[in-house]
Amino acid sequence: MGNGAKHFALDTKPVRGHEIREGPFDSATFDPATFDVGALLVHLNDSDALAIGLGNPMSARDLALMVLSYWEGEFLERDIMPIST
Repeated sequence: MGNGAKHFALDTKPVRGHEIREGPFDSATFDPATFDVGALLVHLNDSDALAIGLGNPMSARDLALMVLSYWEGEFLERDIMPIST
């Protein structure tokens, strides 16, 4: 799994594991932004978790948003425009 940590600190095994945490609400019925519908949690090694600065474990969603934010910043800094569809 790519987690973007290599852009902050280098470690050869950034992901130690994962787990699925069930929430009390059904994601098919309740809005995940408002209700606890559970999450896929990613366990990073200690050095990558420290470099990223999020909790460990962290939700796969939070990790993905952080990686996306990193690359958006890189594109803006280099004045690279995304390809329009």
